[in-house]
Amino acid sequence: MDVPVVSLKNVRKKLRGVSVRLAVFAGVTVIGVLSVSATDRTVKFDFDGDGKTDIAVYRPGIWTISERGRSFFYYLSSSTGQIVARPWGLGGDRPAPADYDNDGVTDLAVFRSWEPELKFPWEASDYWIEYSTGGYSVTYHKGYGGIASRNFVAGPEADLAVFTFRTDESDPNEPCSIYGVLIKDGENLVQKDVMNACDNEPFERTPAFGDYNNDGVSDVAVHIRAIGGQRNSRFDVWTSPMAGGYTEPDIVDYLNVDFPIPGDYDGDGKTDIAGGQFVNGRLVWRSKHSSDGQVRETVFGIDGDKPVPGDYDGDGRCDIAVFRPSDATWYILRSLDENWWVFRLGVESDIPINQPNAF
Repeated sequence: MDVPVVSLKNVRKKLRGVSVRLAVFAGVTVIGVLSVSATDRTVKFDFDGDGKTDIAVYRPGIWTISERGRSFFYYLSSSTGQIVARPWGLGGDRPAPADYDNDGVTDLAVFRSWEPELKFPWEASDYWIEYSTGGYSVTYHKGYGGIASRNFVAGPEADLAVFTFRTDESDPNEPCSIYGVLIKDGENLVQKDVMNACDNEPFERTPAFGDYNNDGVSDVAVHIRAIGGQRNSRFDVWTSPMAGGYTEPDIVDYLNVDFPIPGDYDGDGKTDIAGGQFVNGRLVWRSKHSSDGQVRETVFGIDGDKPVPGDYDGDGRCDIAVFRPSDATWYILRSLDENWWVFRLGVESDIPINQPNAF
């Protein structure tokens, strides 16, 4: 995808009840211009505290049986324009950045396994957090799975959390995995299940966390897709306040996407039902705006790109963006002025911090 600097021509249309805006960049059509920032700010990934999402990557150190090399966070400070390199973590650690001290600045953090062998899952693990206000902490957290730290239980700071599973052996002949979020709230552990029984057919559940009711607290949400089945996938959302165990979801909605890309695309403070799908070599973004219920589409990205949504321009709306590993280039479609922003940061093996469910 070439990135020319050209003027933008807008054409509005209505297609089968879907509101679409066409943006033409030198012959490349971008469908829709959408405007991640609902009111839970703990995962805005703002490393310099200026209210904007920063371009950021995590570079894992070497990890062998005998050695764990130093890992680094790299970010482009939106306030100064400087690239900042900060060492935190070792090889084998997974990045877990969030605002753990409620000062509006993302803290460096990693999830560390103490297993002596190179194996999964991480059953004996700690969070190592370097606070932007000074000092650090090491906190044990039982559980393993995708890092899900954010504000789940009404405190203003991020909670330690993982998206994990437990084994249901109610039928000893057919045990299965029950997925959910394991949250550490102070000295308490809260397990929120996102299913109450074994599936009769194979489904894929992917976290789609966000603040869907604009109360400043993240809600548990998952994107559910039948493996090998129809594309019209489902989003289940359990709005705060948090209730442990399994309860029926408060929101059930449908959207034709293959993976979730949650964010506040219309700037009303609520996370929108949103996701992506690769079609004919292009990345199609779809979001159902909570402000009007309309579905918007944008074609932005190519095969191999990783979606990295965030409020990079600080206007309170999610900007559509991708990280291209092949040349470590970031392409951002700014909701503020509908212009493209292109920047190179990282190497192919880096983990983009802003990618949903990247760690």
